[in-house]
Amino acid sequence: NVNPFGDGLFRITVTNRGPNTANDVVITDSLPGALGFRSVTTTTGFATNIGNLVAVNLGSLSNRAQATISLDTASIMPGRLLNRATDENPTMAAVQAGARR
Repeated sequence: NVNPFGDGLFRITVTNRGPNTANDVVITDSLPGALGFRSVTTTTGFATNIGNLVAVNLGSLSNRAQATISLDTASIMPGRLLNRATDENPTMAAVQAGARR
């Protein structure tokens, strides 16, 4: 459950499980309407947002490389919320993204 107008920090860890370099890795996150975007940072690459749509371009990740995305949000209503991040390059099956709040 999320408190109304509370802060929410999501950390998304992206790992290339190899064996090859993953190129053009882009992670997107379309925040649910009950979450407002505040900021996003990434340990590699760059991030942009348009409203509640966040896109993080990680570029290339070598075998076993990791990147961490931190997404700061604010809730605008109480209740359970589902937030998913997606790898936009379906050919990069070895790239694994996990998120925790």
